[in-house]
Amino acid sequence: MNKSKPIELLRERLKNNPLIHVVADDGILESDNFEFWVAHDEILQLLNKRTLDVTILTIWEMNLHSIARVKNKCSFLNPHKILGESCQENPEGVINYIVDVMRIHQGKQFLIAPYLQRAFARYGKYTSNPISWTLAECNQQPGD
Repeated sequence: MNKSKPIELLRERLKNNPLIHVVADDGILESDNFEFWVAHDEILQLLNKRTLDVTILTIWEMNLHSIARVKNKCSFLNPHKILGESCQENPEGVINYIVDVMRIHQGKQFLIAPYLQRAFARYGKYTSNPISWTLAECNQQPGD
């Protein structure tokens, strides 16, 4: 029996299809399901320890969610919904998304928000509900 390694299976799949379709089920990243594509180049960047793309962060969050379903204190923001462009072009939409996630996961103690890019500052301007934000630096992303 030929037992291929996961990286070999990935290489074979990417030969014929440079994009991988991914679907996050309802309630993982938002109230509805969320579909996105992972490109060949994004996987290569990860494997070569280069810039981490938002799609890879999303898959990582989905994996954490599946691991932590039982006795979980965390919920996850969809990094696609809180990109810097979204914060600049549609700040109210980003705020509404964050509020919706908080409402859906109101029993959770932590809200994991990789790639937040100042959405928290805008949230503070539009609400009277105080939130304590703890930010972590990511060495893969350019600093301010």
